[in-house]
Amino acid sequence: MPSAVVRNAARAAVSGMARVAPTPLPAEVAAVMALTNQDRLANGCPALAPNPILMGTAQAHSADMALHHFFAHLSSTGLTPAQRILAAGYQWAAVAENIAAGYPTAQSVVDTWFNETPPNDPHRANMLNCQLHDVGVGYYYLAVDANSVAYHEYWTEDFGTLASS
Repeated sequence: MPSAVVRNAARAAVSGMARVAPTPLPAEVAAVMALTNQDRLANGCPALAPNPILMGTAQAHSADMALHHFFAHLSSTGLTPAQRILAAGYQWAAVAENIAAGYPTAQSVVDTWFNETPPNDPHRANMLNCQLHDVGVGYYYLAVDANSVAYHEYWTEDFGTLASS
């Protein structure tokens, strides 16, 4: 289950007030970030830096999908990832998002995103986009899942690059 700190960060991101990264990171979130960076480094991209705003937006979207019983990039209120991230205060030049549901471990979700075959590989492409510099990862576990498909685990990986000042 997400910690109270992560749940509070998710609430703050939804309200556009996310400014502090949850500490300590849940093991699942830290593992997704480490595995993503491992794949990036192996493919010539620099490691992504965790960003507190993206951490909040990713957690908020994972919670939104779980608690409102849907699986999509659009939020329950109809906002795109770019709109959600901008509303939270991340002034981006580039932004991307990976979502997944039903994967029980960080390894299984990163493997699924990474092992897509080109040209049908938008998740892998996001992970290996060297123009993206920041990352936030959200994970939400819902024990009693009333979704039409009971996924239980909801994952979001938000990527971004800040606009120049």
